Amino acid sequence: MTVRGQRPTFALPQLSCPFPVSISPHAAVVQHGTEDWIRAHGVLPAAQMEPFTRAAYGELAARVYPYARLPLLQMCSDWLAWLFAIDDVVYEVDDLHAVASIPECLQVLTGDSPGRTGFGRALADVRARVAAVTAPAQLRRWVRATREYLLAQAWELATRAGDQAPSLESYVTMRRLTGAMATVFALIDIAAEAPVAAETWSDPAVRTIRQHAIDIVCWDNDLISWRKEATAANSVNNLVAVLVAAGLSTPQAVSRIVDMRNQAVVAVVALSQDLIARQQEHLTALVRGLQAWISGALAYSTHSTRYSAMPDL
Repeated sequence: MTVRGQRPTFALPQLSCPFPVSISPHAAVVQHGTEDWIRAHGVLPAAQMEPFTRAAYGELAARVYPYARLPLLQMCSDWLAWLFAIDDVVYEVDDLHAVASIPECLQVLTGDSPGRTGFGRALADVRARVAAVTAPAQLRRWVRATREYLLAQAWELATRAGDQAPSLESYVTMRRLTGAMATVFALIDIAAEAPVAAETWSDPAVRTIRQHAIDIVCWDNDLISWRKEATAANSVNNLVAVLVAAGLSTPQAVSRIVDMRNQAVVAVVALSQDLIARQQEHLTALVRGLQAWISGALAYSTHSTRYSAMPDL
């Protein structure tokens, strides 16, 4: 069992991915654009801009939305940067600040406030840009997912305050919300310019493939970030910690997670084939977008300074 303050000693396992890996030719442009956007809204203190820049969230956007035209890719890149920034500066650092930030963000999402802080004003800007390029139903989808993400942070903060890993069932359920993946998946059909109707979005097979894709990206992230997170205050909110708390050794926990994510990958492959076989352009675009998120997030995370800027064990 890993003890708080001790660095874990397992090697990152091989994480296979059957989906194509690609990157937008606009990667460098959106990276610079996102840096300027963060500065313009005063989201981060100047001292934190250097590590933020090195993390290259524009590259992540270019990998997970490689098909998007530049303006839409820039919007997605800025949204990803907002999520990472608020996670690093607020949710992982200051519990009181984190709780206090939630009402402002909820007011911005409903259109009732232009935002009072840098995070609030930046969120209002993204909301306005999403609204400008989508149908009302798509905007509501993104707003709902973002609201659920914000409210789920209260659960994560409570878990951290209790310093006790949640049950596996609770963690899997809440990780789908705390990981903010529903918010970025809600941008796939917008970035692809292939709107998905509400009835298609709620189709059981479509819901299931989204859920599996969320699990894969989140569980991959838990594995890749574990060496960094194991000694942090929020270490209980990681699937490795959850399984170790349930009685597994760290190597056993890692092996279990790899098995879980591989089963989910198999399910995504099967569902992808079934959904693409329906020969509906918007549905095929959504499936390809989910696949791009799985492969792109993995390709980015395995070399990103956000996760790898640590001495070798």
